[in-house]
Amino acid sequence: MKNSKKGFTLVEMFIVILVIGILSGIVFRGAAGIQAAGRDTRRISDIRSIQLMLEQFADICGHYPGTFTADTCRVSAGQPSIPIIDLADTLVTAGIVTELVHVPNDPHRGRSYMYTVGAGGTSYVLRAQLERRHRVLNEDIDGTVLGVNCADDAPNFFYCVRP
Repeated sequence: MKNSKKGFTLVEMFIVILVIGILSGIVFRGAAGIQAAGRDTRRISDIRSIQLMLEQFADICGHYPGTFTADTCRVSAGQPSIPIIDLADTLVTAGIVTELVHVPNDPHRGRSYMYTVGAGGTSYVLRAQLERRHRVLNEDIDGTVLGVNCADDAPNFFYCVRP
């Protein structure tokens, strides 16, 4: 009995490492879902902020932004979808926001919000693509509006608003 050695065997070490790996995988998988939900909450908040900016523009100009010329209160019929970055420039030029105020964009790289204005600038659709099903999808507009797909079917959970 004097020669017995204390310590772990190779098999015991392997089992401990395996259990730690499984537990960390479960934790990281849960964290990814929480991050996606956080990004979706930010998208919903961003869309509401942009919607307020658009309403301010319409109060000043009498219509929603469409063309992007020096005269920010001009609009043309049938303007195609506009990238949010161009919309941001127009809102700064019109004095709706200052350059210090950030016009939000999608928190996920490679994605952006979509803004489409109707003929004459009397209506618009603002869209964000959520990563998961969210209860606000029950309250948004659905179908195709002004040529924009606003369907709530997986994997594309489109959150769309209009005036």
